[in-house]
Parts: sequence; C-alpha cells; structure tokens
Amino acid sequence: MKNIIITILLATLIAGALLSAHIIRTTDGFEFTTKEQLTFQDTYVDVRQWGLKDYFSHSPKIRNYLLEKKYEAAVNLVKGKEKTFKEKAGEVVDSVGQKVKDLISD
Repeated sequence: MKNIIITILLATLIAGALLSAHIIRTTDGFEFTTKEQLTFQDTYVDVRQWGLKDYFSHSPKIRNYLLEKKYEAAVNLVKGKEKTFKEKAGEVVDSVGQKVKDLISD
C-alpha cells in the first residue's frame, strides 16, 4: 500500500512539472523554460527542423525564448537569411535544367 501511495505521489509531481515547463530540443541540446499556463500543449518541442510557419504556430513563449537565447536557426529565419522553399525549389529546377542541357549537348 505504501508503494502505491508513493507511486501516485511521484506521478502527480511529474505531471505537475510537465504542465508548467516547455522542454525545447535544439541542435545544441535541451533548453527549459516555464509556461504561462498549466497545460500539456507544447510540453516537448523539437525545433531542429522548424520553418518560419512552425515558429508562429507554436507558443509565443517558445519563439521569444529562442530569439532571446539567440538560437541561430530562429534568428536566421526571422532575419530572412534562410532560403524559402520557393528559392530552394528554383535552385533544384535550375540545376536539373543545366544537367539536361549538358546531356543534350553531348
């Protein structure tokens, strides 16, 4: 009976901690920040592959925290240094077009 009470108490403490914290996975490791409200939303977020849309679709607390910490990927997206999908797609199309021209000319 004592083990059951300890297990329930421990589970309650862990749930409470998860309700009040953001765990943010970056390329440099893990970052932790507190939430503004007790919720399970955005408890764990992996921002390593996020695009601009992702930064704006999640909690502003996460976005602002990453910008404050000068997380390079977030800063580059906001400053516009990261290439857009359209720019990357254009580069691929140009590259393929050049390869086709090279094949035809040979």
